[in-house]
Amino acid sequence: MSKQSDGTAGTDPNPKRGKQRGNAASAGAARPVRLRDVAAAAGVNPSIASRILNDDPTLSARAETRDRVREAARALGYTPNAFARGLKLRSTTTLGLVLSDVSGAVGSEMIQGAERQAAKDGYVVLLADGDDLQPDGSAHRRLVLERRVDGLVISADDADPRLVAELTDRGMPFILIKDDAAGVALAVEHLAALGHTALGYVASAPKGDAAARRRAAYTAALSRHGLRSSGELLDAGVTEEAGFEAVQELMSRPERPTAIVVGTIAQAVGAMAALRAHGLTVPAQASLVALQDAPLAAYLDPPLTVVRMPMREMAESAVAELVGHIRGEPTEEEAVASTPPEMVVRGSTAPPPARP
Repeated sequence: MSKQSDGTAGTDPNPKRGKQRGNAASAGAARPVRLRDVAAAAGVNPSIASRILNDDPTLSARAETRDRVREAARALGYTPNAFARGLKLRSTTTLGLVLSDVSGAVGSEMIQGAERQAAKDGYVVLLADGDDLQPDGSAHRRLVLERRVDGLVISADDADPRLVAELTDRGMPFILIKDDAAGVALAVEHLAALGHTALGYVASAPKGDAAARRRAAYTAALSRHGLRSSGELLDAGVTEEAGFEAVQELMSRPERPTAIVVGTIAQAVGAMAALRAHGLTVPAQASLVALQDAPLAAYLDPPLTVVRMPMREMAESAVAELVGHIRGEPTEEEAVASTPPEMVVRGSTAPPPARP
């Protein structure tokens, strides 16, 4: 049997034999379609068929050969064995998505974006708890030390410096989803345009430098507009209770802010309750902006003004960057979405009350 330069087989002296094999496999009655069935139908060696279907960049094969193999796989309904492929390529075809809050609005959007992009690239996504993935957590051993995933997408809030350093040392590919600080500046600009001059700021305490970036953006925006801070709480939690307690403290200070920026929808729910507990009406006596959006925000009383962050797009971008990194392409360490944050004005912001 003659061999061509790209590894394809010559003409089979009994073309009917190859056709019978392909038809038997496609019928699917006895067994699933195998790689050898695709190779036989396309007239190439199984190893060539495998490399073409796996997009091996080192393979030199004619375009017509590649098309013939892919068409045979499509016609026969061939589905690659991901496990076997992973063994050959030393790949798990699995990515880890590191989040501490998977139930919130932001976590949900990030999961959707990551899974959608991963599916396009032939990967699946495994969720990992940000707290449990620290060097002393059980998930750390399973995912990092045992290489259960090919790479990690990490929310900036969960980017513990210890974890980042170890991933770098071990050569584990990872991408950070950068929580765009431009959203904080947008919130300040909106409140400044309404006439507020005394602002309060409530944030969570993430493990990485995301909080520092947001606070820097907040301080810079205040300076640009000639505003002053009436209090900042940088170590609050992300829950309703945390928002309530933080705003209780801010409003108990001698100089009350007339507007408050909070980091999450949950914090905003607690913040509204705290403002009412102080006898203040939102937004007539105090305005409130959150740096997230979710369906719930539009149904609060009053509806919550938010900065809508493109977390789904950020997650998609991060997965695409990570897959490129795994495949040897140059990448950025932090993924930034091309979609900018958007101010969504609802009923929780208004001009400050007139001074007596």
